[in-house]
Amino acid sequence: MKIGIDISQIVFGTGVSTYTRLLATSLCQEAKDDEFVLFGSSFRNQKPLKDFYENIKTENVKKKFFPFPPKALELLWNGIHVFPIENLIGEIDVFHSSDWLEPKTI
Repeated sequence: MKIGIDISQIVFGTGVSTYTRLLATSLCQEAKDDEFVLFGSSFRNQKPLKDFYENIKTENVKKKFFPFPPKALELLWNGIHVFPIENLIGEIDVFHSSDWLEPKTI
């Protein structure tokens, strides 16, 4: 199975950040037969995303990080409900987001 996970929240250092970090780490380490695509978006602070990926990186984990402002994604995904997440991260079977931004899927 190919699983996309939005890890954008890890840049904020909140409870949701901790949840997202632990969920992604556990899934990627335990589900070795699955493929994972970590989606991350932060306009100003990409370092926590890159650091997280470097610590979790295995053969079954890929990253797709973008410098998009949250307001742009809010408009695309929550406002006008266009631009599927697959356009950014490729084909997936399931996508998990703990963010208030809910991307459209194909």
